[in-house]
Amino acid sequence: MMTSSSHPGLSVVIVDDDIDTTQTLHWLLELEGHSVHSVNTAEAAMELVNRVRPDVVLLDLRMPYISGFELHRRMRAHPNCQDTRFIAHSGMGEAVTVNRTVEEGFDAHLLKPPDHKELLLLLDSVMGEPKTPPEA
Repeated sequence: MMTSSSHPGLSVVIVDDDIDTTQTLHWLLELEGHSVHSVNTAEAAMELVNRVRPDVVLLDLRMPYISGFELHRRMRAHPNCQDTRFIAHSGMGEAVTVNRTVEEGFDAHLLKPPDHKELLLLLDSVMGEPKTPPEA
C-alpha cells in the first residue's frame, strides 16, 4: 500500500531502544517500499553500518549507555554514513533540544509518536526533491 512518499526504496535505519516503537516504524516504512533495518542499541547500530549504507537514519536521542547525540557523531564519521540524512526521533521536543539537534548536524527533528503522513513528508523533505527520470 504505497502512499505519499515520493522516495520509495530508501535504505532506512531505525535506532531506538523502545522495541515497540522500532517495530511499528519498521513495519510502516516497509509497507511504503523502503528497505528497513532496525536495531535497539548503539553497538548494534555501529555494527549495522559496517554492512549497510543508509540513506536515512531515524535516531532516538535517549539511548542507554550512549546518547543519540554521541551515536550520531560516531555514525556520521563512519564511511558508510557520509551522505546519510539523520533524523532525531525523540519524545523531547522542547526548543533547547530541537536547537541542539540542529547545532549537532541532524537534518530534522521528529517528535514521538510520529504521524505516518508526517514521517513520509519528513523523509521527502530531508531527501530533497525526487529525481525526475529521463524522458524516453
